[in-house]
Amino acid sequence: MRDVMYSSQREQRAKASNQIKPEKKRELHEAALDCIITDGRPFGDFRRLGMSKFLNVICPGYRGPSRKTIRRRLGVAYHQYRQQLRATLAHVNTIAITVDIWTKNKKSFICLTGHAFNKKYESIPLVLGFRHFAGPHKSKSIKKYILYELKQLQIEDKICAIVSDNGGDIKKAVNDIKPDQRISCIAHNINLVVKNGLGLWEKSEKKKKTIQRTTTDAFDDNSESENDTQSDSYAIEVPEEVEDEAMSDTENSTDSEGESDDGGGNMYDDESNADAEDEDEDEDEDEDDTANVYATDEDEQLLQPENTHYLLIRLVKRIRACVGNIRCTRAVSDYVKREAKSIDPPIKAGLVTDLEIRWNTTFIMIDRFNTYRSIVDDINSRPFKIAHISSAQQIKLGSKAFEFTNNDWFRITDLQTILKPFMMATTIVSAKSYPTLAATYSVQYALRHFLSEISEDDSMWFKSLQSCLREKFHLYFDEKIGQHQKNASLIAAFLDPIEYYRLRKRPVELEAAILLLKVEMEQEAKRIALKVRTSHSRIDIACDLSSKTIPPKKEKQNNIDSLFSLCGIAVSSVPTSSIKKTWSIDEEIGFYIASVNTDIQLKFAGFWFSQEKLLPLMSSVVRRISIIPASSVPCESTFSVAGYIRRKERCSLSPQAIRYSMVLKDRHKLSLFDH
Repeated sequence: MRDVMYSSQREQRAKASNQIKPEKKRELHEAALDCIITDGRPFGDFRRLGMSKFLNVICPGYRGPSRKTIRRRLGVAYHQYRQQLRATLAHVNTIAITVDIWTKNKKSFICLTGHAFNKKYESIPLVLGFRHFAGPHKSKSIKKYILYELKQLQIEDKICAIVSDNGGDIKKAVNDIKPDQRISCIAHNINLVVKNGLGLWEKSEKKKKTIQRTTTDAFDDNSESENDTQSDSYAIEVPEEVEDEAMSDTENSTDSEGESDDGGGNMYDDESNADAEDEDEDEDEDEDDTANVYATDEDEQLLQPENTHYLLIRLVKRIRACVGNIRCTRAVSDYVKREAKSIDPPIKAGLVTDLEIRWNTTFIMIDRFNTYRSIVDDINSRPFKIAHISSAQQIKLGSKAFEFTNNDWFRITDLQTILKPFMMATTIVSAKSYPTLAATYSVQYALRHFLSEISEDDSMWFKSLQSCLREKFHLYFDEKIGQHQKNASLIAAFLDPIEYYRLRKRPVELEAAILLLKVEMEQEAKRIALKVRTSHSRIDIACDLSSKTIPPKKEKQNNIDSLFSLCGIAVSSVPTSSIKKTWSIDEEIGFYIASVNTDIQLKFAGFWFSQEKLLPLMSSVVRRISIIPASSVPCESTFSVAGYIRRKERCSLSPQAIRYSMVLKDRHKLSLFDH
């Protein structure tokens, strides 16, 4: 038969034989959709030439879904998931949410995430809503959106806290929804303490930024990926845009001498020359001076914050200029990298410039610059060692503007030292595990202790920096954080076995935590009693029916009791199980303290899962307070993913498609509530 066919007929028959069954095709399409949602892949990926060839090899006859098919199936999957989400949250008693707004390329999005415990007291984060936010960011619009999402999911009465940053409109919206129960984002507060306490950027420079930023914009506008890069000296997360050495600067780096002289290198000339004029006072400094070299009359003026800010900005600007000059010239940049590799141990992290919207990038810049001290000094003292640069470049590198004296390096080291705890604190509260209020209590305690400890060995410069930060820390953490958040943080720390070990070393705070916990447990008992009263009639009816239809069970006698009965001996009833009375509030707290003090290896989730029935009131408080996130970082992470997807799609995705993609990313987490 095949021999008498035309070639076109043979091809048609071959294609027909390669066709897959509709059921298999639907299964593969569903897998492709899940792949696109999970990995944030472009919608048309499975129709590209290379992917099509690959799919035809592993499954002959299968052709991946088109972009149009993905869009259609995405909408169907979204609405199905929303129904499943609503059904799952119906069985959850308390939910904490975070809310934030992100603006990129004049287009704003608002995100709402929810956090709840499953049966094993494992925190499950979910994206509840993600929408294009049109118009001005007024508090009424923000409030309307939040209430709309809560109503759609039928969780209005289950919200135990709302976490947001310190934007005026978003604060007002949250306070209107949950009066006096808004939780201030700790990560943003730390950001405000450092930026406003030290003034790392001049205000005049900020005014040049014409784009008005709102909420998340000032914290995460340039973050397009998760911060998982580690610093060499200690475990601190480094933003990817910093680790990649600011791609825009790299693209502008020059390969030739002339381009460098006329191009990017001159962008720092004005400020560098101005700095050079200010450095005349350091000309006669001895290179062998010790750490106390700058305890001079000038340092006495550091007691004034404005003087500290002026000297700090001048120093940081010089660091930026030096780093920028090194990175904008290819020959100099390559020389520095070679020198860094030749040092024992070699320096792996490269020099980077900072971003105004993220203070931690300034710390990374200073931290790495201090590591390159010997190389920077070598370049300044012997610029002629660098090949393929012009004499003008050599003069510039060896100028006073890029000369850092011992005085300067001591100050840089002090600045690095005082910023390091704040960097670590930011890393802790911004972790991927989304720490709760329990962790923030210890973070605040550590920072407060660090800022209040004054040593006679500290330089006047260090003390002045400490004073500036202490003032802003008091403002943002003591004055502006509400009493509700302070109390909730203390209770959460007490209820976490790990944090309890730290808390018990401070008896006054421990006693305060117990008193606050008792109040919360009394309120919880009232809530439970109210729920019981509302369903009392139905319970009575159920009890009446059960008493009429189900006869009481007789206690089964063992063999010895049966023998005693047959022999006419009275049998004393020994209950096989005793009914334990409900513990009081003090008894529950006492049992918890005894358990934690006895076993120092206790874990939060494991303990509360095993003792939930024994400590019903405390367990209810744990589910309501210990679930509250420390920051709005969950929203920030969602914005980072959204930015990544928009970049991959070259902004061709509609706001609706982005919303569907963001919400569906968490659909696999619903199964965790069954655990």
